[in-house]
Amino acid sequence: MAHANSPSPIVIASRERLRPGAPGVTEVRLTRLAPDGKHLAWVGDDGIEVAIFVAAIGGEPVRLVRLRNGEVDELGWSPSGDRLAYVVGSALPTGVERNVGWAALGEGELGRVDGAAFGWSSTGRALLVADLRRQSLVNVEIATKKELILCSLADDGDLDFPPVVTVAPNGDRAAFTSRRRAHDIGDVWVLGRRSEGLTAELITQIPGAHARVFPFWSPKGRTLGMHVVHFDLGRSAVILMRHLQGDGEVFHHHELCNAPVAPAWSPSGRHLALWVATGMGRFGALGPQTLTLIDTRTRATHVLGELPYGTPRFIDDRCLAIDGGAIVEVLMLSV
Repeated sequence: MAHANSPSPIVIASRERLRPGAPGVTEVRLTRLAPDGKHLAWVGDDGIEVAIFVAAIGGEPVRLVRLRNGEVDELGWSPSGDRLAYVVGSALPTGVERNVGWAALGEGELGRVDGAAFGWSSTGRALLVADLRRQSLVNVEIATKKELILCSLADDGDLDFPPVVTVAPNGDRAAFTSRRRAHDIGDVWVLGRRSEGLTAELITQIPGAHARVFPFWSPKGRTLGMHVVHFDLGRSAVILMRHLQGDGEVFHHHELCNAPVAPAWSPSGRHLALWVATGMGRFGALGPQTLTLIDTRTRATHVLGELPYGTPRFIDDRCLAIDGGAIVEVLMLSV
């Protein structure tokens, strides 16, 4: 019998699979649900050209961007859900050959700049772009295409370990990563405004050229989380830096490699959703994973189960979406 003070288990009350309707497309990738839950975006490949499509849920797909030559490495909605940004490039093996593009619903592509990764500003009016040609983090105004170098970003451009850029929900700060293989280290930086202007501060350095770090912000932007997946050591950890003070606390530690994606913070800040490995993969592949909620106050763990792998994101405290390859899973939770 459960103790009277034991937390009630959180389970999946219902689930829905959203699958893009893409006639004639032989491959569907990077399916993304809009912040309002009313539109899907995805990358489709018909064997001749690659394109980015959008559709209202249950509606007909619209080809938003044609990409006759190139691959799409990432796709992401703006906070307002009326624009998309994406990383595109050729099959060349270095990240400096990548571009970041952006498009508006009903208008198509609006612009492109050099870049291997991006993060939307909290207003959706600008992109923070990791420009590896200039070794800089650049602010790009999407309406005017005006570019402003914010700080340096030293990265060796390995496509398997690209930078990660994420902006705090309140817009006050941005976190970004860089990797320097020659030094066998990865850096995590925070860009913020001080009395002397914008300043980038080195938050931590993660030893190991094969470690991936995914920074993520709390709903109010006061705490920075870092999901560290160290492939050489075969272990993972989630570190929280509350109010960006101190060295951070190890919130979650696991002796296996969790899926290399950022956890999702619920809007109330009560739960983190992350993939937790349940076994080792074979021949270097990722092992089986379970989607798990962890209570940020009590550390109680709620295992939701083995689901199609993807990037978790809360629509609200009870609705969790998992952006995936060919589908999006939408889970209603018994919170």
